[in-house]
Amino acid sequence: METNNESKLSLKNVFKANAVMNFLSGAMMLLMGEMMFEEVGMTVTEDLVSMGIWTGATMMIIGIMTWKMPDWAGENLSDVGKFMAAFMCAWLAIAIYEVVSGKFTVAQNAIPLVGNTLFAGLFYWKSQD
Repeated sequence: METNNESKLSLKNVFKANAVMNFLSGAMMLLMGEMMFEEVGMTVTEDLVSMGIWTGATMMIIGIMTWKMPDWAGENLSDVGKFMAAFMCAWLAIAIYEVVSGKFTVAQNAIPLVGNTLFAGLFYWKSQD
């Protein structure tokens, strides 16, 4: 029996779930970048691995900031949620462009396509409450 009045699918929890996704994506890129790049057919170079380390660390920082955002935003969380919906749409547009341009197949880009679509929708929907 749930004693908490807050919905499990609250905007705050959408931020938390997105934070976990960002942090784990960053950790994978930081620690296993070479494998991730090979999986999508990229030619792995020392420069690409170095770029992956920096990008992974940045994604982890974004994850931490996203986790803390509900506390920082306070009563303005729905405004930040709407911004995050737009942010997810920007990443989704990049993922779609990569498929349409032939850089990656849908299968290679499935996680960004599904994840960004899901979170764009959730951030927008839960920001309307």
